[in-house]
Amino acid sequence: MSATPEAPPKTVRLAANARGEPVDVSEYHAGIVEHCAEALAMLARHRALLPLGSVPEAERRICRLREAILALPGDVLGAASAWWEHAVDSDDPWKVWAAVFVLGSVQRSGSGENIRLALERIPDDDEERWETAADALALVELPDVAAFGDELLSSLHAAPRAVGIDLLSRRGALSADLL
Repeated sequence: MSATPEAPPKTVRLAANARGEPVDVSEYHAGIVEHCAEALAMLARHRALLPLGSVPEAERRICRLREAILALPGDVLGAASAWWEHAVDSDDPWKVWAAVFVLGSVQRSGSGENIRLALERIPDDDEERWETAADALALVELPDVAAFGDELLSSLHAAPRAVGIDLLSRRGALSADLL
C-alpha cells in the first residue's frame, strides 16, 4: 500500500460579516486583565463557598491568574481600575474581591491609592462587599501595612475605614487607642 499525501491545510478566512478590526496592544492587555479579573471573582466565590476540598485548586488557579496579570507590560493598575469602574455596579460582591486583590498584587506607585479609590466606590451600607474586600486585602503583601491602614482609616467613606480596621487587626497593627 502506498501512503497518500495529506491535503494542505485550508486557508482560514473571516466570515463575510465579521469585522476583524485591529486593536491597540494596550487595549488587548486591558482585555486580558478584564478576563482574569472576572475569573478571579468566580474563583474567590468558589474558594469561600464550595467544599474545602476544592480550595487548593481554586487557589492554584487564582495564583496563575495573578501571575498572568503581573506578567503584562504597561498600565496594569489602570486596566484593573477601569475594569472595577465597570464592575462596581454589579450585584456580585466578589468583583470587589477581584479588584482589591489585583490592585494589591501590583506593587507599583499608586496601587494603595487605587485600592482606596476602589473601596470608596462601595456603598456605605454594603457590608458584604466590605468583607470580601477585606478578605482579598488580607492575601496580598503590602509594603507598609501600618501607613496604608492609617490611610484607609482616614477616609470619609465607611468601606475603606472598615477594611482598614480589618487589615490592621489581621496584621497585628491595630492598637486599642487607634480602635
